[in-house]
Amino acid sequence: MSARRVLVVGSGARVRETALPAFTSMSSGFELADIRARTEKRIECKDACFSVGQFSALAEQHLEGVDLVYVAVGKGAVPQVLARLAQLRPERFDLLLDTPVLQFKQFRHVPLLERFRNAWVAEDCTELPWIEPARAAIAHGELGAVSEARFLRSAYGYHGIAIAKKLFGATVTRACRKVKAHATIERELHLSTGQRVLLVEPRDYATGHMVILGETARLTDAPEREGSKALALVPLLEHNECVGFRAGAGTSWLDEDETLLMLGDDPGLRTTARMAGMKRVGFLRLLRSIAAGRGGYPVREGLDDMLIDYALQKFGRWISSPFTSVHSAPARALFSSVSRIAGG
Repeated sequence: MSARRVLVVGSGARVRETALPAFTSMSSGFELADIRARTEKRIECKDACFSVGQFSALAEQHLEGVDLVYVAVGKGAVPQVLARLAQLRPERFDLLLDTPVLQFKQFRHVPLLERFRNAWVAEDCTELPWIEPARAAIAHGELGAVSEARFLRSAYGYHGIAIAKKLFGATVTRACRKVKAHATIERELHLSTGQRVLLVEPRDYATGHMVILGETARLTDAPEREGSKALALVPLLEHNECVGFRAGAGTSWLDEDETLLMLGDDPGLRTTARMAGMKRVGFLRLLRSIAAGRGGYPVREGLDDMLIDYALQKFGRWISSPFTSVHSAPARALFSSVSRIAGG
């Protein structure tokens, strides 16, 4: 099957450090058709240099044969970019929009997403390569009944919410946010499957870690004391490069292209500290899923993550209800109305 053509909108660090390495992987299922941004320029990614054209000059003919448009621009510019793309016969191509989809004050622009053939969110954190073996360890009963997961400076905002939902295959039913001493922030999520998830910020991937607590054991990537009974969540190395992850007794191996995206880390780094490479792998896995026809992270889930995070920052708590959940039609109508008043 021939590769699908992608047009990238944006030229910032997210595009250069995560998206382009994934799109240009041999097994992504995509080939790069064009890059557009606010101004013309040339950008570098790994050992390659790419020309970037002006987004304002984009016309219908430039999208002929394009299967996917990936948008990674500043949050404030998203509505304007979507509005322009919606003028260019968007029913011809799919949209992959970077997180957080839209800000709450921009909610009235959600209907624009329905103009595209399909629309998904580039939430690569749901495909981090440690999640699969961790889910397997939980499913195989290695931890006993799992009650809690803690992400200690190892997850952030709406990304942490997405990880919690994917790890346990659950939805968030309620949440709260507390500001502690020394600028520490705690987000506490309660899931539909009964687990509690604690997200402690600020994030610091270099020193952060995670722990999943069960009734008989815990799984963690933290450095453990000698004699500890914790199960290890660790990278697997060959020739000092990461080629997979182990969670308890199970292993999950990276393929050749995924291994290439993980290159360059210090061999002594723990799982959490390898976040940059893992996000590239997660992005590649999203692309493969889209290319195979399975789609990406659903827009409504991305909006759900954004909404919960917004409510926690604004009010300190959130409870799922017909008037607070993005999955509810009355709530979506309410959010759109508030957005119009706010003028986002």
